[in-house]
Amino acid sequence: MIYFDTSYMLKCYLSEHGHEEVTHVWKQADAVVCCELGKAEFVAAVHRHLREGRITDDGLQTTLAARQEDQAADLWDWIPLNEEVFTEVAKLFSTLPNSIYLRSADAIHLACVRMLGLQEIYSNDRHLMKAAAHLGLTPHNVIP
Repeated sequence: MIYFDTSYMLKCYLSEHGHEEVTHVWKQADAVVCCELGKAEFVAAVHRHLREGRITDDGLQTTLAARQEDQAADLWDWIPLNEEVFTEVAKLFSTLPNSIYLRSADAIHLACVRMLGLQEIYSNDRHLMKAAAHLGLTPHNVIP
């Protein structure tokens, strides 16, 4: 099982830099997991692509439908957000030095990785990757 943050999930559906490399990892994995927050982040990110003119309205609908189809086919596993996750987020922030910048959504991803007992996270978010390394997790970015 491997964990993709939303930035990596997005690359599985949009033809942007890193699409081929990330999609290859996704297809080779036995299971790919993300927290349920990723569902909302994914839709927001696809909409950002529409707003910025990188995809059309049809592209937005096609992308959202493709992820829904993959979800129905159980190609994504989802970690539910519950009190345990938010307790882990609080623990995580309590151990970070003030030199580490970490957004709350990224902290939720990292908390879920830790709760699953995983040692790795796939992302290309530099802040998340720096925090992951500080927490003893191995960040992976397969995008050249």
